[in-house]
Amino acid sequence: MSKVSPSLYCADSSRLNDQIQILEQAGAECFHIDMMDAVYVPSLAFSIPEVQSVKQATNLPLDIHIMMVDPERVARKVIELGAYSVNIHYEANNDVISVLELIKSLGAKAGVVLNPETSVEVLTDDILRVADAVQLMSVPPGECTKQAFIYETLQRIRQVKSKITATGSDTLIQVDGDINFDNVKSVLEAGADMVVVGAALFHGDLLDNIKRFKYMLGDSTQEIKRVGAQH
Repeated sequence: MSKVSPSLYCADSSRLNDQIQILEQAGAECFHIDMMDAVYVPSLAFSIPEVQSVKQATNLPLDIHIMMVDPERVARKVIELGAYSVNIHYEANNDVISVLELIKSLGAKAGVVLNPETSVEVLTDDILRVADAVQLMSVPPGECTKQAFIYETLQRIRQVKSKITATGSDTLIQVDGDINFDNVKSVLEAGADMVVVGAALFHGDLLDNIKRFKYMLGDSTQEIKRVGAQH
């Protein structure tokens, strides 16, 4: 069964702890946290103290997405706080393999992120043997305004899946960016193992939305009030 990873970037900051508890009790497997510095990307999000605050509010694994310069320094700090996995951008590193190996040596899972315009051919066999996950951005990273899902991502998922299979690694595929009720099935059918869900989850009835997403991802234990509804 594929997993849904709620993106806390889209949560209501005034009631973040309450929303974390709702999602945790509804069966969320982890939380996705975007860290931005307004340098590598145009926006700011989740500082080290804020990550620490989230860690204190939940026992679920934290999946950290670093959109910052000097990702090694930030990776060390969030792993010290107990981050389960850390994802770094291919485009922000001169030596991706070394950073991934550093993350793993510190006790966390390591993921490499590709922006929409970055060819999947940059994923060498050596990178795939080290990376625990490949995170494909299906929108431009770090934009505050609403960005529409880029449907070419579906073919990129298939291409990455093929490369992983050929390598013989057990690297997972995660997709991040405007995942919603209309496109999530296509993303899963293309080969994604995990989807990061933001606005579509936090807009409306949070409890119903997480249950509906989990149902669509294969969790038949979920009772959904509006499975057939249009959003």
